[in-house]
Parts: sequence; structure tokens; C-alpha cells
Amino acid sequence: VLKGLSPERCQELFLLAAKRLPLFGTTLYNVTHKSSWDMPARLGLAVSIEGLHFVDPVDGFSILKKIPLKDILRTSIDPKGIYIAFDPTAE
Repeated sequence: VLKGLSPERCQELFLLAAKRLPLFGTTLYNVTHKSSWDMPARLGLAVSIEGLHFVDPVDGFSILKKIPLKDILRTSIDPKGIYIAFDPTAE
């Protein structure tokens, strides 16, 4: 209950709560996954300054796998898709 609080204080409290969400600050894309991983073919890809997060397509927020930016070795783009190579020992 936010009764008696100023609009500015309510906004501040909202932002403090939102920052605690695991996908705060990410840009989310719907992607098709093609690899040997045991994950759904269609899922969400959240991109942030922390790295890549593969997101469950059913609930839209559960993180299935994380790849920190430091573990991304290379990316490439061609007419068939975007390819990401990363350190296989990553999380």
C-alpha cells in the first residue's frame, strides 16, 4: 500500500523493486534455437551488459542458461541467422 506517499517516492520504490528482477535492463528477442542443448526450439534471448540469457518461452522469465559476455568468443551473421560461439565450459 502506497497511501500517503508522493508520486516521486512511489516511482522510486517501483524502480528499486524493478532493478531486483533478473531480466531488468535486458532487451528480449524471440529466437529459434538450433544446437545440441536440451532447450526448446523457440525461446527468448535476453541481451544485457552481463551477457546472454536464454529465457523459458512458456513463462517468459525463467532463465534456462546464462552466458557471460566474457565467455562469448565470436559472433557472425549470414542470411540464415546469427551465430554465437562461446566457451563451452561457461556456466
